[in-house]
Amino acid sequence: MKSRANLWSGISLFAVMLVWSIAMPLFSGPDEPANFVKSAAVVRGEFIGENFPATLQASYWTTYVDIDPKFGSANGIPWCFVPMREKSACDLAVEDAPVVDDPPFTNMGRYPPLAFAISGLGTVFGPTDLSVRASRFALAAACAGLITLAMALMRRRGVSMVSLLVALVPATIFLSSTMSPSGLETSAALLLWVASLSVFSAEVDRLTQISFALAGVVVISTRPIGAVIYLLILALSFFAVGRMDAVREVLARIWITIAAHLGVIGAMVGWYLIVYDVQSSTSLVADQARAPLISRIAHGLASVPRMFDEGFGDFGWLDTPMPRMPFYVLVAIFFAISAQGLLVASRRLILATGAIGGAVVVMVVVIDLNYYELFRLYGVQGRHVMPVLLGLPLVAGWRLTKSRRRDVVVASLWAVVMVWAFSGALRRYAVGIEPDNAFDTIFSPEWAPIIGVLPSLALIVIASSAFAYFALRD
Repeated sequence: MKSRANLWSGISLFAVMLVWSIAMPLFSGPDEPANFVKSAAVVRGEFIGENFPATLQASYWTTYVDIDPKFGSANGIPWCFVPMREKSACDLAVEDAPVVDDPPFTNMGRYPPLAFAISGLGTVFGPTDLSVRASRFALAAACAGLITLAMALMRRRGVSMVSLLVALVPATIFLSSTMSPSGLETSAALLLWVASLSVFSAEVDRLTQISFALAGVVVISTRPIGAVIYLLILALSFFAVGRMDAVREVLARIWITIAAHLGVIGAMVGWYLIVYDVQSSTSLVADQARAPLISRIAHGLASVPRMFDEGFGDFGWLDTPMPRMPFYVLVAIFFAISAQGLLVASRRLILATGAIGGAVVVMVVVIDLNYYELFRLYGVQGRHVMPVLLGLPLVAGWRLTKSRRRDVVVASLWAVVMVWAFSGALRRYAVGIEPDNAFDTIFSPEWAPIIGVLPSLALIVIASSAFAYFALRD
């Protein structure tokens, strides 16, 4: 019965992601043109490419790649709407866009190849819109699979699924539905939290071992600082539920996985030092004046509330925030479920939850300081800290038992928030965000998804409701 519930949960979650993917304009995901070029390059054997001289405009990590220059046409497509949330999206097919760079380049050139190898499977159709959509679908399938594994682990424990639901915020769905390594990283981090908590609770069955191994490899390999995220999740999970007297028993079961993870960490450290940090180790702005350290730290601290806003629901290049009302509802249930979980939590779980919050604050400040050293501007984004932040309700609600009334209410609110957030994103791309133009999305859209506005809205209602229903099934 549980296997059937897991199957339908995974199918319905993938359906939610597919609706988002089809309904959002191509290249509306952050850095999606560069991700598309990198994806096409990786599956064609260009893991890095040739050096592109570092500039502030092109970033430190840009490379030329030896592939069909038509793929590089994607770099110029979204700029008719990306920086301007008051403007609707515009359509220009990859196959119709002019070639502007030969050889093409990608700003993601020095990033690790794992996520791009997955999305790159879709580029089999060449430099076309069909390849962009297929690449989105491939990455969405991987993300849905990782989250479904987390749900399967929670079903085995017999605990409430609501802590996972509130951790699965709309921005994660959006990033998983476009071509973004952040979607894969966050989905894998969600699984790593659940698997690590199970492992350190000495609940180490075969599915847990497989999930822990897979999640660890993906988290470590997706971004250059993946090893830091991995070690932070493990440390906080052990602090929350681990027992020193069970360490030897746990390590005896998972030592091969830990050894493999350490091997991947070694490979990624090598990648960081040899590939990623080659140009960024020397700042292009080293001769420019710096703001006082206390001012930079204060800026990072002041950015923490913005991290919630962007991490929970930004559906573009930081220009498409979630509508305010569903955002407030999501924040309310996120912290309400965390608080209810803490009422039945041990002292260590409570302290670990606080430590997660502290870790997020430190991450925001450190990332902001790093960006400032590289660019003399602040660049931390919500998606950068979500892999750690989403652990807050998962840890707080680790012992939260099922309650039919509460779980139905939370699952229903999750579906409502998802539909509302989707509607807000669709409005931004259909007509732009202007006062009193919400209904223009339906009656006079300037841009529309390939399946139309009303069918998209109908499908997101059906898919979100189905996922909320199957998530609570045993």
